[in-house]
Amino acid sequence: MSRDRTSRGAARRVVLRVLLVTGGLAVAGAFAASAFWLVRVEYSGAAAATGAVLASPQAVSVNETDATTVTVSWRDSGPPLPGETFEVVRDPGPSQVVICDAAASPCVDAGLTPGTDYTYAVTGVLDNWRSSEDPTSFTALGVTSARPTEATYGTPYALTLSAVGGDGPYTWSLAPGSAPLPDGLVLHGDQVLGTPTATGETAGIVLRATDASGATVDTPSYSVTVDPATLTVTASPTTSDYGAAPTVTPIYSGLKNGDQASVVVTSAPVCTSSVLATTGVGTYPNANTCSGGAATNYTLTDVASSATVDPAPSTP
Repeated sequence: MSRDRTSRGAARRVVLRVLLVTGGLAVAGAFAASAFWLVRVEYSGAAAATGAVLASPQAVSVNETDATTVTVSWRDSGPPLPGETFEVVRDPGPSQVVICDAAASPCVDAGLTPGTDYTYAVTGVLDNWRSSEDPTSFTALGVTSARPTEATYGTPYALTLSAVGGDGPYTWSLAPGSAPLPDGLVLHGDQVLGTPTATGETAGIVLRATDASGATVDTPSYSVTVDPATLTVTASPTTSDYGAAPTVTPIYSGLKNGDQASVVVTSAPVCTSSVLATTGVGTYPNANTCSGGAATNYTLTDVASSATVDPAPSTP
């Protein structure tokens, strides 16, 4: 229990009885240099019932109803006194705010900001007398996770969810009415994990944290975009004899999720060579190229290759 405070005002009758004492004997009349004063204060009215002391409230606790509402409870350290009330103050508010002036526990406080630290102080009040405060701190349940990042088709994805305040630990779920997670992603504990199996944007994803007391808080509505993977199309290197034009074909690399080019390539790229049948013997860097084409869940990137022309075979 913290120390008690004395009266803030003079709303009661005060009687002063003054004794002048010298050498341990009461003396009437003139003041002596060695004298000292004893002052006895007597209180009348309701304050007299307290013996000029109000005991501090004890066992102050804060229990949440949801992310924005709490119930503040306490126990009076003695029998209730006639006219005694309890003042409950919240800080910050943005300034200190008296949220209750109650005859007894508890007190309900609503409109909190999720994830914010608050301090509640409970003080016993009787007339102008106030007990010492018994403060306790509380953090409103809130989400602290970063917004989801973009994902890529066929690439492992992980997002860790986090919350603060309330009564941990936390359980995560999709909030009622939320859009489903993108194909290939699942909610596992406090993480969104998986490998995306389709491209595109999924809007309206709302995740919910539930703490041990059953209070809940939802994330903002998120959008998760799964970008296409990169499919590299390399023009095949060629070696041909002089007098014969080379044949260039596409070589695919970077396929994901067990995909096969024959399935996902919906429009084959066109591959050509700048080397002709009449091109002289030699090696020609970047002579072979591919362009165009399309593939489901992929963006195509073209890579050129060289063409080599050998001498024509001799005729016997």
